[in-house]
Amino acid sequence: LECNINKIESIGDTQSSHGAVYKITFGNSDKPKKAALKILPHEYFGRTGRINAYESNENEIKITNKLSELVMKGKCDCFPILYYGYECNDKHVMISELAWGDLSVYIRKYLLEGSFDYKLSILINILIKIVKSIKIMQEHNIIHNDLSIGNVLVKEDPTDRPLKAVFL
Repeated sequence: LECNINKIESIGDTQSSHGAVYKITFGNSDKPKKAALKILPHEYFGRTGRINAYESNENEIKITNKLSELVMKGKCDCFPILYYGYECNDKHVMISELAWGDLSVYIRKYLLEGSFDYKLSILINILIKIVKSIKIMQEHNIIHNDLSIGNVLVKEDPTDRPLKAVFL
C-alpha cells in the first residue's frame, strides 16, 4: 500500500458478510495517523445467495469521498474524512478518519449514568446532529440505505463531554 500501514488491529466484532473494519496506524514514523481500514469483498453471500457487490462498493467509496469533501471545505463536520479509497485484489479498500465507536456502545456505556435531564439533553443533541447529517445528504442527492444505531459513529472519546461530533 502506498499509504504505508504500520499497525493493524481488529475492532471488536466488525466482520460481516459485507466486509470488515480495522483500526490502523499509517503514514511516516514521524507523524503516524490513526484511521479506520474498511475492506469490502467484491462478492458475498446474502439471504438470496451470492451477491456481486462491486458496483455497490464503488458507490460507497464515491459517496464517502463526496461527503468527506464537504467536511474538508468546512461545510459540515458530521462525516468521516476519506483518506484513500481504491480497489485491490478482488476487494475495495477504504481508509478513513477513525471514530471512537458507534452510538449503541456510547449509549450503553455513558448514558446509563447522570441525571435524566443530562441524558435527555445529550440524546436531543445527538438526534439534531443525525437530522442535520441526513439533511446534508439529501441536499446532495445521497440516500443512506443502512441507517441504524450501529452506523452512527461517535467521533471522539465520550469522556470528553459534551459530545461534539457524530458521524453517519
